[in-house]
Amino acid sequence: MTENMDDIMRTVTGNPTAENTGEPDLNKKLVHIPNNPQATLDLHGFRVLEGVWEAELFIKRCQKNELLKIRIITGYGSETGISLLFSHVGKRLSELESGYEKIKVERKKGFFDILLLP
Repeated sequence: MTENMDDIMRTVTGNPTAENTGEPDLNKKLVHIPNNPQATLDLHGFRVLEGVWEAELFIKRCQKNELLKIRIITGYGSETGISLLFSHVGKRLSELESGYEKIKVERKKGFFDILLLP
C-alpha cells in the first residue's frame, strides 16, 4: 500500500502549525494592552516589608480580575534619591518575572509599570 506525499510529510514533520507555516494562529486570542494603567497601588508611607507584601497581593488581585496593565508607585526615596522600597519591591518583581508568574516589569523613576500576561 502506497502512502501519498502529504501523509509521509505529516509523519516526518508533524501537522502544520502557525509556528512552522507562518500562517496566523486563529486559536490565539488577540489582546489589546491599554496605554494607561488599569489600576495603581501607591506605596508612599509603607515600610519596606509591608510594601513588598502589599505589592505582591496587589498583583495577585489584579491577575484575578484579569487586568492587563498596572502600576506600583514607590517614590524616589530620600534627598539622596535612594529608595529602599523601590529596590526591595523591584527585587521581588524580578523574582516573580523570572519565576512562574506571567508578568513583564518595566522600571521607571519611582514606579513600576507591569504587564500581566494572560
